[in-house]
Amino acid sequence: MYAEHFESRGFAVTVSNSAAEGVERAAQAGAIVTGIRLFGPIDGIEFVRSLRADARTATKPIIVLTAITFDTDRQRAIDAGCTTFLLKPCLPEKLADEVLAALPRTKDRRGRSRRTAEVTIAPRRERRGADRRRE
Repeated sequence: MYAEHFESRGFAVTVSNSAAEGVERAAQAGAIVTGIRLFGPIDGIEFVRSLRADARTATKPIIVLTAITFDTDRQRAIDAGCTTFLLKPCLPEKLADEVLAALPRTKDRRGRSRRTAEVTIAPRRERRGADRRRE
């Protein structure tokens, strides 16, 4: 759902299926959107830490989007280096607006200010049964 909305607004979107793949793809993105519960050996907090430790992604905006409402998880995400922490349910428009606000401004060929439009949604958590749907 989120990837399709970003694409409809003109973003270039990449989705990864593991933290390792997410770090590689995030290096090419303008912003990263991730959750806290991830499929694989590390959670979203460790994923954010690994992005901050990598010179290629150390300064990129990282938006954590999660249904986990514990204050401790929010604080852990902020301490790890996330730029923005959003709770689900979150409308795609709200997430896109947060990403746009976090993206750096650049100048186009005519000298007009614009925001870069590349987002990595990484990594995607595996879903099972009735809960399986595209994010």
